[in-house]
Order: sequence, then structure tokens, then C-alpha cells
Amino acid sequence: MRLGIDVGRSYTDAVLTSENGRIFARTKSTRGEDSVENTRLALSTIFGQIKGNEASIKGIFVCSSHIEQALNEVERLAKTYLVRISPMPSILQPAVDWPEDLQDHIVGTTHFSSTEDDQEWEELVVKIKESDAQSIAVVGVNSPMDAESERRLGAKITVKLPDLAVSLSHQFGSIGFIERENTTLLNAMLRPATVLSKNLLHEILSDYGVQAPVWIAKHDGTLMTESEALGSPIKTIASNRAMAFQGAGELARLTDYVVVNVGENEAGVAVVKNGKVDESSLAMRIDGIRTTISLPSYEHVEAIPERLKEYERLDIERQKIQHPNYIDDFQLFCSNVRSVIERVQPRYDELPIVLVGSRSETLFPHLESRYETWLLPDASNYSCAYGLCFAMVGSESDGIYHLKDSSKQEVIEREMRKAEICLNEKARFLIRDQEVEEYPFCYLDGEISRIRVRIKGSLQLN
Repeated sequence: MRLGIDVGRSYTDAVLTSENGRIFARTKSTRGEDSVENTRLALSTIFGQIKGNEASIKGIFVCSSHIEQALNEVERLAKTYLVRISPMPSILQPAVDWPEDLQDHIVGTTHFSSTEDDQEWEELVVKIKESDAQSIAVVGVNSPMDAESERRLGAKITVKLPDLAVSLSHQFGSIGFIERENTTLLNAMLRPATVLSKNLLHEILSDYGVQAPVWIAKHDGTLMTESEALGSPIKTIASNRAMAFQGAGELARLTDYVVVNVGENEAGVAVVKNGKVDESSLAMRIDGIRTTISLPSYEHVEAIPERLKEYERLDIERQKIQHPNYIDDFQLFCSNVRSVIERVQPRYDELPIVLVGSRSETLFPHLESRYETWLLPDASNYSCAYGLCFAMVGSESDGIYHLKDSSKQEVIEREMRKAEICLNEKARFLIRDQEVEEYPFCYLDGEISRIRVRIKGSLQLN
């Protein structure tokens, strides 16, 4: 069996499924004071229904909002020291467009010109110790083409200062120095929150004697191991959206469809083709900070926030429906959702429309339109937790290459092998999807290209 756990800010959904997708148990917990308590309550319900069969759970799949919550609770972030590796110092200050409360967590910045200079290394160690930093962000100017200097320096810091977490920028994108540095700094700040989240989850699982491997959702809708999540917590941000989109197809047994994911006060509409949502051309901004984190391409529909604040004080659903302004706003919200569906539907190849999310059952009767196929699958309000159980494991290589000693095809084959080896180290899998993207730099001398290789494999747990 597989257990999917969707941990939101005010709820936790849990779904227990068989290998072929049959749902054995499901629950939604909203009664707890926080997400940790809701997770305890949800898992207590699930394990209570399969008492004595906990050992049959072969994999646990988690999508959590803990990291996003940590960004809003800055006291949970680590004090971070930034080390820039480049031949010459940069006049560009770090975190120039950041909120002040996040800027305050950068406790020092050092320019490092050579990983072979012993005196420069000893001075760096002294500065880091004096700063009381808890985490280190290493950013090499040339790391997209050669990440070896980052790796060497990161290894030296780990040996000399083993209590400090180290984040290396080449793991978070290739082009865009500011975006790559921002992402690395945020990742370094989030490392302690990830450790706490992992420990809390395992504490709950150990209470029930569950020892299955745990997999964590990424922003692109794939899974990574717990050790990867501990090193790259920034990649878990907004993962629930991608998983909900994919879960809709798993629930409806479709690969091509339009999905409407309806939350409490908003909806997301996306087109899914061959089981995949296109990647947005714009990288994600976190609190206004530019990053390299890419999101699924979708249309956002928001309800009227001013009036919704008024409705939050109305606890009973019946009172909400009787409220005259609520009726007006609800009709406008439905109209906006219909308009977005009209806009994203392919012109000559009409796709079925699948509704999922916490408010999908409420919205479904009010979305009549000219399209023939509207689906509200069973367990539609558990789409993220269900999608987690059947998400694929992902591996990616992204770098800039000077094609003077190797052909483009040789580079692609080499990076593809690396990605496959990385997948093999995680678990047994069956490759289902391979993607190669090339972005040539025509304005530079020589044949220089950014090459991005991605592999996805379905997880074999038996």
C-alpha cells in the first residue's frame, strides 16, 4: 500500500491506496491547532482503520507547506553566511530587493577568489565563526559551466565546520546570477526548518511502528528522497499545486484534460497533456524575491478578498449561503472560472474538464457551459494526497557547456547517464519520460549552449 499525506496550513489530507489505485482509507483533519496536530490526527485515523497492517505500507509520500510557513515566520530561519567565488569582487550587493526581515538573516558576505589559497581559506573560517552563522550559501560566478570550485569549497567547509549546512548554487539553476544567488540564500536559510519537519513526521510514524521509506514532493510534480529534501528544501515550495493537477488525472484515469483545482477562496486552471502540465515561462517570486524555481503553467482565479474577509467570521456554511453578498461573489467567481476554462481549452481538440480541490463539490453544479464532459471524480477533494501516491521520481541536469571538445549529442548522452545513475541510487524505477532542452548562446564566440536533461521514472516499491 501507498500513503499520501498533503500537509497544508490549516488541514492535513491523508489517503491510503493499493498499487493499482484503489482507495482503502482517506481522511481530512482540520481540527488541530496547527499543521503538526492535524497531521497527528489524520494519521491516527488512517492507522486506526488498518490496525495490525501497518507493515503493508511500502511507501509514504509527503507534500508539506512547512517550508512556506517558515518564510512567514522568520524566527525559524537560519542565520546565513554568503560566500561568492569569482576572480574579482562584485560591486553588486546581495539581497538588494529583499524584505528587511529576510535581509537581516544574512550575517556576512565574503568574496573568495581561489579554493587553493590557504590564507584566504583560514580568514574565511574565522569570519564564519565570528558571524555565528548556522548555514552557508556558496555561489560561484562560473559554476554553471564549472561547478568544481563550489564543490571543493563546500567539502572543505563541511569538514572544518561540520555543524553548518552548506548550499551550493549550481544545484539551483544555471543562468541568471541574481536569481541563482537568491535561491541559494533562501535554501540555506530554510535548512533547519526542514530538519524539524522531518523529525516531527518520523516521530509520528514511529508511534505506529511504520518504517516505510518517505518521499517528498517537488515544485515540478516529481518526488525526491528525504535526504534530497533536507539539502534542497526550496524545491518543495508550491509542490501541492503541481500534485493536485496530476492527481486529478490519476483520479479520473485521464492523461489529457483541463483541471480546475478549487480552494477555499481561489481556483487554479491548467491544461494537462500526456500527464504533464507545461512549465511556466516565468520563474517564481517568493515574497517578491526572484528565484530559479519554476512552476506549472496555470491560470489563477481569485475571489473578491475584501468581502471574503467579512465571511470568514461566519462559521456556519448555511449562514454563508444566505448572506446576499456571498451569493453575488460566488456567482462572479463561477463566471470567472468559466471564462478561464474557455480561454485555455484547445480550439480544435476539446478536453474533458476535471474538478478537484476542497471546494470542488460546491462549485461543480454551478459550472454548466457548452463543454460536454465535466468530471467530479470520487475523492476529488483529496487530489493532492492521491496524486502523491503515483507521482514519478525525478532527476535533472542543467548546465552551460562549451562544445569545443564534445559534440552536443555526446554531452546530452553523458548528462542523461548521470541522471539515470542518480535515479538508480534512489530506488528501483521504470523510466517513463525523458526530456532534453537546448538554449544556444548565439551571441557568444564558439558553440556554447545551455543543456537541460530531465528524467522521470515510476517508482517500483515491491
